[in-house]
Amino acid sequence: MTPAGKRLLLAGGGTGGHLFPALAVADAWEAGGGETLFVGAQGGMECQLIPARGKRLITLEIGRLKGSGPLDRIRTLAGLPLAVTAARRVVREFAPHAVLGMGGYASAPAVTAARLMGVPTVLHEQNAIPGLTNRLLGRLANRVLTGFAQATTFFPPGHALETGNPVGATFVHPFPPLTPPAPEEPFHLLIFGGSQGAHVFTEVVPEAIIRLHRTTGLRVTVRQQARPEDLETVRARYAQAGIPAQTEPFFQNMVSAYREAHLVIARAGASSIAELAATGRPALLVPYPFAADDHQSANARPLTTAGGAWTCAQKEFNVSWLTGFLTDRLQDPNGLIQAGHQARTLARPRAAADMITAILQLLAPQGTRSHV
Repeated sequence: MTPAGKRLLLAGGGTGGHLFPALAVADAWEAGGGETLFVGAQGGMECQLIPARGKRLITLEIGRLKGSGPLDRIRTLAGLPLAVTAARRVVREFAPHAVLGMGGYASAPAVTAARLMGVPTVLHEQNAIPGLTNRLLGRLANRVLTGFAQATTFFPPGHALETGNPVGATFVHPFPPLTPPAPEEPFHLLIFGGSQGAHVFTEVVPEAIIRLHRTTGLRVTVRQQARPEDLETVRARYAQAGIPAQTEPFFQNMVSAYREAHLVIARAGASSIAELAATGRPALLVPYPFAADDHQSANARPLTTAGGAWTCAQKEFNVSWLTGFLTDRLQDPNGLIQAGHQARTLARPRAAADMITAILQLLAPQGTRSHV
């Protein structure tokens, strides 16, 4: 079965964690001859990212529930019927063969509208602990697909299937294995904090790298993501210390960044975990402590348990600790290579394809359906 001639509506947004996996599925669906349309929220990250990737996007006026104030939640609940009505019009006009909800509050109206209209609906939960929207919609959708095995336990038995988190095709193609730098070459460090950056990395990482450089003589180059308001501070610190550094609010070419990296310092978003496994790059993970249900700590656990990463709680993440950690890691390049190998054992290169297969199975005649 292929998606040739079939239309898929993808609903969700708000953060890169929902959008990047959705884009990977959309690319694979279109590569198979299908057509896609995105539905998101007005003012969300999707408004810039989706059109920039050449995809069609329709936005709805949608509020949010979790992480907002009481008045905002009341407005969101009051506005849901209108959002569902608007989503029904989109579904009616696009006439999708299936709707894929990628999580986040932006997915709820489209998934609800599609289910009310009898259109097959599938959810994808990226995190090890499902978000509020997917928990609420889990019993409504025809099928739930998950990025982590742990997430399947939050849904009725037999209703959820672990497919992994899809990454872009450029991450799936044979990726060069990690090799240690030659004696005269520096170590390359990649630091990023998700689509919104991480202020704690601005405070801790430059100082630790500068201290490492001064106390050990180890040569490093840095590629660090920082929030716009932190950019000049980070750039100035590295420049004053004479450490080559590229600092940007958003890296357009993450494939190149991973390719160069000997060690990554990152949050533990689901997409980041999937990319680290796909590229076979070792990482220090610092889970965002205020993530809903502490799901980033749960995301980090499989990669850390496999030996492909190290995890540090943010409350323990300080200059002294990080300096010691980097000293140990960079003085043991073979240990980094082994960690990268272990990370790659968790790669799911067929995640997008398996998700598409699961969707198409819902569209197959009853007598021809089979399990992924």
